[in-house]
Order: sequence, then structure tokens, then C-alpha cells
Amino acid sequence: MNRCFWITGLPGAGKTTLAKAFQNRLKQLGINAIYLDGDELRYILGKTNSHYSKADRLKLAKTYARLCQTLSLQGHFVICATVSMFDEVRKWNRLNIPQYIEVFVDVPNNILNIRNQKGLYSNQDQQLPGQSQEIELPSSPDYCFLNDNTKPVEFFVDKLIQPLNLRTKNEN
Repeated sequence: MNRCFWITGLPGAGKTTLAKAFQNRLKQLGINAIYLDGDELRYILGKTNSHYSKADRLKLAKTYARLCQTLSLQGHFVICATVSMFDEVRKWNRLNIPQYIEVFVDVPNNILNIRNQKGLYSNQDQQLPGQSQEIELPSSPDYCFLNDNTKPVEFFVDKLIQPLNLRTKNEN
């Protein structure tokens, strides 16, 4: 079952939390999904803190997209959690990745400032999407989730799982 769920949103929006919960639910349903995280991919590719310019971010987003395409074409179920706020990349994904599903995790700024897990919103000098860097928000994602701390992550996972019409291993 090849699919690519591209989960995007600002840093601290809850992309990683949603992606991991989604992967775990799929595993319970007998589907071994490949989970790719933008921060982990950045580390694997040897991109350091000096690679946060808009041009560097775009180049990385294109790399993530090609990796997702390759894995999807090989028949894998892929979940990619990444900021990647570029229309150019999302358009390419829709044209080139089979079964591409775009998920935008939106979050109010006041919630981002409260979360601030990595201290991103405390440092004025960083090149941060949505703060010091302009972003291109998704204009037509397949799913748009407002992550304002009023719903548990399972609520959003249910929304992603339901249209897949999956059954548990015992129901097959």
C-alpha cells in the first residue's frame, strides 16, 4: 500500500507528535509505515545549524520530496514530518508522488510560544520560518488540523485513518 503523508507546519506545531502517533496506529493495523522526520533527515544529511537559510531549506525540502517519491514508488507507506513551507515543493509532490496526501498542522502563535520546546521562538537571531523568514502556507492541503491544545493527537490520527478503510489484523 503505497501512500505518502506529507505532514507540514511551523516548528513546534506538533508535526512529529502527529506523525509518530499515526505511524503507531498504522503498526497496530498491520501496516509498517516508514517515518521520516525533517530534523532527523537534516542530521543524517550532515546539515548543521548553518544550513537554515531559505535557499538551504528549499534544497532540503526538495531532497525530502525526492526521497518520499522514491520510497512511495517502491510501494512503501511513507509519513514525512517537515516544515518545508514552499508551494514549489508541494506542487512537485502532487505531480510526482503517487497517493500523495498533504496534512497541514496549523497552530496559533500563542500556543507556539508556550510550547517553544527547542527554544526556537526565544532566539531573535535565528532564521525561523514564520518569524524571521517568510513562509508559503499550504493553500489546499488534504487535511488542515488546528492544533490548539483542545483535542488529543488521537483525534487527528482518527481523521487520517478513517478514509483508508483499514481493519485490524484480527478483522481481516
